[in-house]
Amino acid sequence: MTEAMRFTKKIVAAVGLLALCGCKPALGRVDAVGDRRQSIVGGEAQPPVGPWYVSLQYRGMHLCGGSLLAADIVITAAHCFELSNKVSDYEIFAGLFGGRNVPSAVQSIKIHPDYLDDSNSNDLALIRLANPLGFSDSIAPICLPDGDVPTDESAEALFWGEKQGTGNNRPLLQLTVPIVPNSVANDRAHYRGRIDDTMMAAGSGGKDACLREDGAPLVMKRKDAEDTWMLAGISSWGGGCDDGAWMPGIYARVSSGIRWITSTVQSLSASPGLPTDCGHQAVKKGS
Repeated sequence: MTEAMRFTKKIVAAVGLLALCGCKPALGRVDAVGDRRQSIVGGEAQPPVGPWYVSLQYRGMHLCGGSLLAADIVITAAHCFELSNKVSDYEIFAGLFGGRNVPSAVQSIKIHPDYLDDSNSNDLALIRLANPLGFSDSIAPICLPDGDVPTDESAEALFWGEKQGTGNNRPLLQLTVPIVPNSVANDRAHYRGRIDDTMMAAGSGGKDACLREDGAPLVMKRKDAEDTWMLAGISSWGGGCDDGAWMPGIYARVSSGIRWITSTVQSLSASPGLPTDCGHQAVKKGS
């Protein structure tokens, strides 16, 4: 990532986002070629599979998405912390699916030791919350994958954004997107070899994020447990939906960092390991 891109991201984060608490967060991002987007293509207003979704706030402004792994552990993208390494600059809001906006201070941040900011390889970070969150219908942990992600299935991506043509209405949106094999994402028509084994691609023409929300979860159903969801990827970089120039979004491949994630959670969390009761879809009251 160039210095110009870092500077642009800082400007976007500082002046282009609204505070989540008390109002709807604005979504503004700059992709790998510097093209700023503020909408989501193909979003569907269905009940999201997202009680694990959290908002990572920077000085009171929505900066990135994240996913709850345990009552006191959140996983997000490492590059979300390029603005500052001070924990006091950040705060987590959970319960957004149920409209509760439950805040929690950040106690510590751990970046994957092999994270490379120039390529976004190993784009993973873990957050220890100062106070554990209580689980409910709108606050619940996501499961980690127990293997690599199959490329013949679709996944669900969550974003704060707007459906095209709906003005400034920015709800929590859910997108169903196909997994794109790395061999396809790396071809001449797409990323020309920039995708490594710590990354994965997802999306299709006309149904993708423009741009994705950094740090937000990409989830899939587990084959070994009906109606249980696992975290396949974390929104990282890339994407774009211009006519004739579509590119899939690139996500950190969670399975590639499982050993680091599990060992770091054990050292960070006050709980003895990750919860086994995880990945359950929330159901809106009255639905």
